[in-house]
Amino acid sequence: MTHKIDKLWYVVGFLAVAALMLWLSQYAQRASGSAPIGLNSTIADYSSVLVGPSLNGITVLIHSSQNCAARVITTNTNRIVLRFSSSTPSNGVATATPTVSDKSFNVLQAASTTVAYDGGIYGCSGISAYGFDATNTVYFMELR
Repeated sequence: MTHKIDKLWYVVGFLAVAALMLWLSQYAQRASGSAPIGLNSTIADYSSVLVGPSLNGITVLIHSSQNCAARVITTNTNRIVLRFSSSTPSNGVATATPTVSDKSFNVLQAASTTVAYDGGIYGCSGISAYGFDATNTVYFMELR
Protein backbone atom coordinates (compact mmCIF):
# COMPACT_ATOMS: atom_id res chain seq x y z
CA MET A 1 0.00 0.00 0.00
CA THR A 2 2.82 2.39 0.86
CA HIS A 3 4.46 1.67 -2.46
CA LYS A 4 1.32 2.76 -4.38
CA ILE A 5 1.12 6.00 -2.39
CA ASP A 6 4.77 6.78 -3.17
CA LYS A 7 4.11 6.27 -6.89
CA LEU A 8 1.07 8.51 -6.63
CA TRP A 9 3.18 11.32 -5.12
CA TYR A 10 5.74 10.97 -7.94
CA VAL A 11 2.97 11.26 -10.53
CA VAL A 12 1.40 14.25 -8.76
CA GLY A 13 4.81 15.94 -8.47
CA PHE A 14 5.58 15.34 -12.15
CA LEU A 15 2.21 16.74 -13.22
CA ALA A 16 2.69 19.80 -10.98
CA VAL A 17 6.12 20.53 -12.50
CA ALA A 18 4.74 20.04 -16.03
CA ALA A 19 1.81 22.38 -15.28
CA LEU A 20 4.20 24.98 -13.85
CA MET A 21 6.45 24.79 -16.94
CA LEU A 22 3.44 25.15 -19.23
CA TRP A 23 2.19 28.15 -17.28
CA LEU A 24 5.60 29.87 -17.32
CA SER A 25 6.11 29.24 -21.04
CA GLN A 26 3.20 31.56 -21.77
CA TYR A 27 5.29 34.49 -20.55
CA ALA A 28 8.48 33.68 -22.47
CA GLN A 29 9.43 36.22 -25.12
CA ARG A 30 9.33 34.94 -28.65
CA ALA A 31 11.92 35.89 -31.27
CA SER A 32 10.43 38.03 -34.03
CA GLY A 33 13.29 37.87 -36.53
CA SER A 34 12.74 36.59 -40.02
CA ALA A 35 16.02 34.90 -40.87
CA PRO A 36 15.90 31.15 -40.33
CA ILE A 37 18.79 29.34 -38.69
CA GLY A 38 21.55 28.51 -41.15
CA LEU A 39 20.50 31.13 -43.71
CA ASN A 40 23.23 31.52 -46.29
CA SER A 41 24.14 35.14 -46.90
CA THR A 42 26.84 37.00 -48.74
CA ILE A 43 28.20 40.52 -48.41
CA ALA A 44 26.42 42.54 -51.08
CA ASP A 45 27.69 46.02 -50.16
CA TYR A 46 30.34 47.46 -47.86
CA SER A 47 31.20 51.11 -47.42
CA SER A 48 32.47 53.68 -44.96
CA VAL A 49 30.55 56.94 -44.73
CA LEU A 50 31.16 60.19 -42.85
CA VAL A 51 28.28 61.20 -40.58
CA GLY A 52 28.15 64.30 -38.43
CA PRO A 53 26.88 67.84 -37.88
CA SER A 54 29.68 69.38 -39.95
CA LEU A 55 28.08 67.78 -43.03
CA ASN A 56 24.98 70.01 -42.60
CA GLY A 57 22.35 67.42 -41.96
CA ILE A 58 21.40 63.92 -42.95
CA THR A 59 23.70 61.39 -44.57
CA VAL A 60 22.15 58.60 -46.63
CA LEU A 61 23.97 55.41 -45.71
CA ILE A 62 22.29 53.12 -48.20
CA HIS A 63 19.70 53.34 -50.89
CA SER A 64 16.88 50.84 -51.17
CA SER A 65 17.61 47.33 -52.36
CA GLN A 66 15.32 44.59 -53.62
CA ASN A 67 16.05 42.23 -50.75
CA CYS A 68 18.45 41.86 -47.88
CA ALA A 69 19.05 39.43 -45.04
CA ALA A 70 20.47 42.07 -42.70
CA ARG A 71 22.35 45.34 -42.55
CA VAL A 72 25.30 45.67 -40.18
CA ILE A 73 26.29 49.16 -39.02
CA THR A 74 29.39 49.95 -36.96
CA THR A 75 30.01 53.31 -35.29
CA ASN A 76 33.30 54.75 -34.12
CA THR A 77 33.61 57.14 -31.20
CA ASN A 78 30.32 59.02 -31.60
CA ARG A 79 26.65 58.02 -31.46
CA ILE A 80 24.36 58.31 -34.46
CA VAL A 81 20.63 58.24 -35.03
CA LEU A 82 19.24 56.07 -37.83
CA ARG A 83 16.03 56.30 -39.79
CA PHE A 84 14.80 53.28 -41.68
CA SER A 85 12.72 54.57 -44.58
CA SER A 86 9.39 52.92 -45.14
CA SER A 87 8.81 54.81 -48.35
CA THR A 88 8.57 53.21 -51.75
CA PRO A 89 11.91 53.38 -53.52
CA SER A 90 12.18 55.31 -56.75
CA ASN A 91 15.09 54.10 -58.90
CA GLY A 92 16.72 52.60 -55.82
CA VAL A 93 16.54 55.83 -53.76
CA ALA A 94 14.17 56.23 -50.84
CA THR A 95 11.68 59.00 -51.66
CA ALA A 96 11.33 60.21 -48.07
CA THR A 97 14.55 61.52 -46.57
CA PRO A 98 14.03 63.08 -43.14
CA THR A 99 15.19 66.48 -42.01
CA VAL A 100 16.69 67.14 -38.59
CA SER A 101 13.47 68.85 -37.44
CA ASP A 102 11.48 65.81 -38.62
CA LYS A 103 11.15 63.74 -35.43
CA SER A 104 10.88 60.49 -37.35
CA PHE A 105 14.26 58.96 -36.56
CA ASN A 106 13.88 55.41 -35.33
CA VAL A 107 17.02 54.11 -33.66
CA LEU A 108 19.80 55.61 -31.56
CA GLN A 109 22.99 53.61 -32.04
CA ALA A 110 25.56 54.08 -29.31
CA ALA A 111 29.21 54.95 -29.95
CA SER A 112 31.67 52.14 -30.65
CA THR A 113 29.02 49.52 -31.37
CA THR A 114 28.21 47.08 -34.14
CA VAL A 115 24.54 46.24 -34.65
CA ALA A 116 22.93 43.86 -37.17
CA TYR A 117 19.50 45.09 -38.28
CA ASP A 118 17.39 42.17 -39.56
CA GLY A 119 15.87 42.85 -42.98
CA GLY A 120 12.62 41.15 -41.94
CA ILE A 121 12.13 43.60 -39.07
CA TYR A 122 13.67 46.85 -40.35
CA GLY A 123 13.06 46.28 -44.08
CA CYS A 124 15.38 46.79 -47.02
CA SER A 125 14.54 50.41 -47.86
CA GLY A 126 16.93 53.33 -47.48
CA ILE A 127 18.74 54.15 -44.25
CA SER A 128 19.57 57.74 -43.28
CA ALA A 129 21.83 58.78 -40.43
CA TYR A 130 22.45 61.90 -38.39
CA GLY A 131 25.46 62.43 -36.14
CA PHE A 132 25.07 64.72 -33.12
CA ASP A 133 28.67 64.97 -32.04
CA ALA A 134 31.81 65.41 -34.12
CA THR A 135 31.97 63.97 -37.62
CA ASN A 136 32.30 60.22 -37.39
CA THR A 137 33.11 57.39 -39.79
CA VAL A 138 30.33 54.82 -39.94
CA TYR A 139 30.88 51.41 -41.52
CA PHE A 140 27.98 49.82 -43.32
CA MET A 141 27.56 46.28 -44.63
CA GLU A 142 24.54 44.74 -46.36
CA LEU A 143 24.05 40.98 -46.39
CA ARG A 144 21.89 39.20 -48.96
